[in-house]
Amino acid sequence: MSSFDTSLDASFHEEIMDTTPQDTYAPIPIDPSSHYEISPLLNQNDQVSVNFLIQSAMIESKGFKILSYQDIDPLKKQLILLKSRQTTIRHKLELESKVSDAASSLAKLHVNSTAVIDTNTNTTAPSSAFRRRSAAVSSLFTGNNTSNNKRLSKHAKDEYEISLKKMAELKDELATINERVNDIEIALLQHSVALLGWTHSGSITVKYARRDYDTVPATRKPVSKGAEIFNTMKHEGSLATMLDETFLPNTQKQNKYQPKSQHKNSESSIDPFQVDELISDISNIIDNEDVPISIKYDKEDMSLSIQDKLAYLVTICHHFFYNYRDIKQQLNEALENNKRTADNHQRGLEPTSDSELSRCQTEINNLRQLVQTTQTNLEMIEIENADLKSSQRDIDHHSHYEKEIFSLRKSLAETEDDLEKLELEHVDLKSSNKELNLQSQSHASRLKDMTDNKDEIIKEWKERHETLENELKFKSVSLEELIKQNADYESKHAEFNARITSLQEKIFRTNPGHNINQGDRFAELFLCKDSMINVSATILVREFKRIIEEMRTYHTKQLKDEEDKNFRLEEAARIGKVDRRAIH
Repeated sequence: MSSFDTSLDASFHEEIMDTTPQDTYAPIPIDPSSHYEISPLLNQNDQVSVNFLIQSAMIESKGFKILSYQDIDPLKKQLILLKSRQTTIRHKLELESKVSDAASSLAKLHVNSTAVIDTNTNTTAPSSAFRRRSAAVSSLFTGNNTSNNKRLSKHAKDEYEISLKKMAELKDELATINERVNDIEIALLQHSVALLGWTHSGSITVKYARRDYDTVPATRKPVSKGAEIFNTMKHEGSLATMLDETFLPNTQKQNKYQPKSQHKNSESSIDPFQVDELISDISNIIDNEDVPISIKYDKEDMSLSIQDKLAYLVTICHHFFYNYRDIKQQLNEALENNKRTADNHQRGLEPTSDSELSRCQTEINNLRQLVQTTQTNLEMIEIENADLKSSQRDIDHHSHYEKEIFSLRKSLAETEDDLEKLELEHVDLKSSNKELNLQSQSHASRLKDMTDNKDEIIKEWKERHETLENELKFKSVSLEELIKQNADYESKHAEFNARITSLQEKIFRTNPGHNINQGDRFAELFLCKDSMINVSATILVREFKRIIEEMRTYHTKQLKDEEDKNFRLEEAARIGKVDRRAIH
């Protein structure tokens, strides 16, 4: 580069720095190792791969929306609110899951307890005492009764279903909030990526944005023509290629696609004296301001070498430099005039400007305070709105709980009424139990007396029974003797009959008519006496047996009655003791 080019670059540097927005995006000094999480597979020293990743990221960020601060601030506030709501819903979801687990375990517990009671009631008990004992033990371990367990199991199942419904609602709400959070985070990330790609020095959008920035008159300072050309020269490429594309014909434009060897040969054949002469001639021509540049340019006379292009470049730079100097002087004079008029105008406005400025400042401060208060109010309203939504859901759940509480209160009132009735019945039972105790005591005393008397009576009857048995034995012995005597008597009677018959025969032989009549009478008398003796003996035996049987039946009947009475008294005393234990 020549000395003229360096001086031109130095003269334009101050103005170009004011016109380009590149320095407004100065990078913040950040340590990449501490600020970013870099993959160990990435080689940071490989500039080709790093540039490839940067360019691919900028290409993939096409279509991403760049937001302003007014768009980002409410999104960040909304993100904070949504994340706080997300944590509260997760906490509620954990609590509801614990409640559902507890309700399910309670339902299973009550179902198992009712099954145990059913199995205990279905088994056959050997006695009523064993049945009562097993019922008492089961009531101690499983509750009052099976109906109570069924009611508790139903209540636990209802609570489990309610907790499942709440968990489903909370999961739906958490899914919607997660979706909103993801959308906001994606929008902010897309904004960050697009902004970084837009402000990157190698981005195509930065190049065109700077061009548009330079061409917008309302947002930039007045820039001279030389600054514009120098700026486009920096952004579009070398000025030689620009001149090659604009001033040369189509046949000559094809020379830029020639191989590099040809350019090197042409550069090696440059004569420095001819270049200096051409530069001095063209500069002398351009110094004449009356002649335009377009007249001095001739396509046929211009050479196709690089030296000619450089010479033409130098002439244009000379012309632009002098024009820039003149325009700068004019602008400085206009700026001084504007300063003078502004000072005069300011002096005229100084008396009223202070009061208006203070008033405007107070209004601005008030407006800022209003904006801050409105922002805080909006934040509070958003928080209250979220809390109201959650409280509305809680109110819905509480209304359900209130209905359950109302039904439970009704059942509690009914149970209290039943309890009062049971207490009254308990008092009545206590009084009746006392009366029964007194009666049982009196009955017990009577029964004791009766048992004592009965024992004496039994002893007497036993003694009588023994005496009667002894008498019966004696009479049976006497009866046996009588039977033996009767048998002896019958044998003797047979002998007497045989003798009588023999005597009758003898009498008949001796005196047949008279003796027969006497023998018949004697036989009749003897037979009558014998039959009477036989009949009286059988009658006595039968009567004796009948009396003995009646005495036996009577004694057995009395013994059974006494045993029944004693058994009843023992049962009544035992029942009274059990009732007393149950009451106590």
